[in-house]
Amino acid sequence: AEGMDAIPCSEPQAQAAADNEEDQAKDPEHGRVRLPEAGVAFRLPGPEWTWNPTTARPVGRKWHLLGNVKTAQSTVQVRLEWHIEGAREARGLAAGRNWVLARLRGACPDLRVSDEMQMLPAIPEGWRMDVVGTLKGDTRLHTVVLVVDRGPARLLVLIACPVSEWETSSKAIHRLVDSFELL
Repeated sequence: AEGMDAIPCSEPQAQAAADNEEDQAKDPEHGRVRLPEAGVAFRLPGPEWTWNPTTARPVGRKWHLLGNVKTAQSTVQVRLEWHIEGAREARGLAAGRNWVLARLRGACPDLRVSDEMQMLPAIPEGWRMDVVGTLKGDTRLHTVVLVVDRGPARLLVLIACPVSEWETSSKAIHRLVDSFELL
């Protein structure tokens, strides 16, 4: 499609895509989601959670929305975005952190880091941090930011919920974060 850049996938990524379709056909409620274009997989935190893939919708310069995860049980929102040159544009952890924070502050000027970067044990190229800020007027959000660099590209996962719901939602959010793995 015009304005979209294709990145060839590896053989394991292509196999993961085929396996994902096969698994969904056999057991659509199994809860494992594979994203071969990003080279990662994750498990939904529970049966009430749903994965809603998109058709690589652009959300900004070089950013593409891969999909979102939702649950009817709470107001937790999860967005998975892919930047085809994100890791190349901001190399290294400090530059990557600043690059992600600058992007998020564009939508949330009062954003502050509440829990600094932590490396992901299961993903050597991945890290997470927690941020808090006001979005859309008066909604104060606690957001877990998960970043995975894959070659020149960067996966950005934003898991947000109102600060007032953090206590009741944090267990499911941590299960989701901890389930991410490389394909």
